[in-house]
Amino acid sequence: MPCHSPKSLVVESHEAGAGVVEFVISIPIVLLLLLGSLQASLLYQSRLQLEVAAQNAARAGALHGGDINAIRRGLAEGLTPLYTHGQDAQALLKGRLAAEAAARQAKIEILSPTVEAFRDHKQYGRLPLDDDIGKKIGPDGNWGWGIPESHLGYRKTSLGAGSGLSVQDANLLKIRVTYHAPLIMPFIDKILARFDPNNAGRGSVVGGNGGGQGAFSVAAGDSLLLGPSASGQLLPTFPLTAEATFRMQTPFTHVNGLQQTSALANPQAGGNETYTPPDSQAPTNDLEPLPPDDPGIPDYDIADQLPPPPKYGCTN
Repeated sequence: MPCHSPKSLVVESHEAGAGVVEFVISIPIVLLLLLGSLQASLLYQSRLQLEVAAQNAARAGALHGGDINAIRRGLAEGLTPLYTHGQDAQALLKGRLAAEAAARQAKIEILSPTVEAFRDHKQYGRLPLDDDIGKKIGPDGNWGWGIPESHLGYRKTSLGAGSGLSVQDANLLKIRVTYHAPLIMPFIDKILARFDPNNAGRGSVVGGNGGGQGAFSVAAGDSLLLGPSASGQLLPTFPLTAEATFRMQTPFTHVNGLQQTSALANPQAGGNETYTPPDSQAPTNDLEPLPPDDPGIPDYDIADQLPPPPKYGCTN
C-alpha cells in the first residue's frame, strides 16, 4: 500500500478546500450569465416584434388620418404575438388583451408631420366618412381641414415657411414607439429595471417597497391580470424603441397628436436648401473628355466620290 506523508495530506486537503471555494464563488457568476443570456434573448425577440408592430401602427395611422388611437390599436395588433401562448381562440383573446395593456403604456410620438407642417399645407376638402374630425354635411360628404394626400405629383414642391417641408414630405407619417418590455428573469430584472425611468424605485437594485418595480400594469376593468402579482407588485420593465415611416393614404386631420418642431428630440431645421450650379469657367482638366461630334450622314458633292453600286445576283 502506498503511504502518504502528513505533509502531502495537508497539501491535498488545501487544494480540495480551494476548489470548493472557487466553485462556490463561480456559481453566482455563472447563474447571472445564464439568466442574463435568457433575458437578452427575450428582449431581442421583443425588439424584432416591436419593429413589425411599429410598421403596423404607422400603417393604421396612415389609413385613419393620423389618429393616435388608431396608431395605438395598430401597435396592439402587432404586439399580440408576444403575448399569445397557445393556438386556440381563448389564448389569442388573452394575448390580445395583454397586448392592448402593453400598447396603452407605450409612448407614441409623431415625428412627422409637425404642427408647423399642418399650418403650412392644410386645405379644406372632402374627408373619409369615418373621419370624426370633419363635419358631415348631408349627402355632400364629410368635409374638414387636413394635409391633402392626393395628386402629390402635380402639387407644388415649395417648402413651407414654418416647417421647411414640402407637401410631399408632409405626407410621410413617421412615428417613434417606446415599448416597456416586461422583465421576468430573477435578479436580472432588478438590474435592468434601473434603465427604465417608468419603474418606481429604480435607483435601488434590490428594491424595497416597490424598488425596481413598476411600469407594466393593467388598467382597471381588464379581465386579464397580467402585470401585478398576487401581492400587488408590478413587473419591472426595460425600454425598447422603434421608428416607422408610412406614406399617408388619407388626408392628415388629427392635429392633436402633432408636436412642434422645437419639442422634438432632434429637430431638423429646413427651408434653407440651395442649389449651386456648376461654374462654367472652372478648369476642366479633371473632367471626362466630351464625346466627338456625330458626323451624321455624309454629303457627296462630286459624282466620283460616290461609292460603287452594289452587285446583286450572278454576272455573265
